Amino acid sequence: MKQTHHTTSIEGNPLTLEEVELIIEGKEVLAHEKDKKEVQNYVNVLKYIDSLPENGPITEEFLLEIHRLTAKISFLMILPATTGKCRSLSETRKPGKSPYPSGTC
Repeated sequence: MKQTHHTTSIEGNPLTLEEVELIIEGKEVLAHEKDKKEVQNYVNVLKYIDSLPENGPITEEFLLEIHRLTAKISFLMILPATTGKCRSLSETRKPGKSPYPSGTC
């Protein structure tokens, strides 16, 4: 629970350790849905990682699934069609974007 709180806190999540614990326990917390969903998503990522074989390869599919689980916020800015996928060449050539060619992450 502390890891979840500290990691999401670094990203700007304002929830307290106590609120994070309540969310993980499935209890209701008076907070923005975005902040609660971020905690739930992080917990889902940890569960996914724990379900994999120890010392397994870190593949592109593995990383994209982590991204999909992390960005799974159905009612906010992130569209489900864009999560867990690499950006296209046109998206990566914008100023400040990654210079990697299309199809790479």
